[in-house]
Amino acid sequence: MGTIIFAISFFYIWTIVFIYPPWHKILRKINVYKTLLIISIVFSVLSFLSYDSGMEKSEKDMVFAASHLMLFLILYKCYDNYILKTYNRHIFFLR
Repeated sequence: MGTIIFAISFFYIWTIVFIYPPWHKILRKINVYKTLLIISIVFSVLSFLSYDSGMEKSEKDMVFAASHLMLFLILYKCYDNYILKTYNRHIFFLR
């Protein structure tokens, strides 16, 4: 279960940043950001609930990896706000 949640979270991170670069514009919309944040919290909670002490070490490591999406979203919002205050514009990615 933890591996599946990790794969979905990992897919979201790479889709947002590298596969579809205009996502940074979409993430500025508060409804989209809050929805993805709630999804990431749900993934993290499900992953932590699936934790079992009898798991293999690699599966135990995957349990905590599901929180990467939440960490990415929080860091993205902090960085975007920093750039907005410093340069009076949002961040953008060039191809």
